Amino acid sequence: MKNIGSCPNCHKDFVVDSSLSAQKCPYCGRSFKTDEIPLYKDSVKEVKTDGNNFNKYDNSDYTKPVKIDNVPPETKKPSHGGIITFIVIILIIISSCFIIKSIFGGLALNLTERNLTSSDYSKSETQGLTSYKLTIVPKISIKSIEVSATVFNSSNQGLYSDSQSKTDLTKNFSYVFDFDFGFEVALTAYSIEYTITGVVNLI
Repeated sequence: MKNIGSCPNCHKDFVVDSSLSAQKCPYCGRSFKTDEIPLYKDSVKEVKTDGNNFNKYDNSDYTKPVKIDNVPPETKKPSHGGIITFIVIILIIISSCFIIKSIFGGLALNLTERNLTSSDYSKSETQGLTSYKLTIVPKISIKSIEVSATVFNSSNQGLYSDSQSKTDLTKNFSYVFDFDFGFEVALTAYSIEYTITGVVNLI
């Protein structure tokens, strides 16, 4: 008895002789045991064969084997890891630029300026009833100077405090810082303290 079967290798249909123990596919040339070849349910009603193909058969009630050769590959989902890594690298570069600028900017400032010291000037003090005067005479050119004064009573409580500053002080010129704390403070004033700070240009 002859039936229509499908080659397990190339999946092409060909005539299968059920009386034989093995069959050879006329298309791909592979040989299989007859019971390994999928057959359609109905027998062939009319077959004309030249040994390689067939012309007509009844396929009104069968299920043809389904080829699954061209199953599309799984689509790979886009990863956001690369974008996140790129953003992190950019942030690190920007932070590094600010750090380098801060370090070298401060270094450049230190190479052109320094803090004022007591050896950079001479000073004299004048104490009045309600005021205090401090005269500064620079020994070198001074970029800026600030004098802060505080008046205390006998209990070491601050009664008056003030700060005065000057810039671009010239060598050997006199600069007066006058602190007028008034008569009321003078009545209970016990001592006065001051601090002098400033910056000197090196070039």
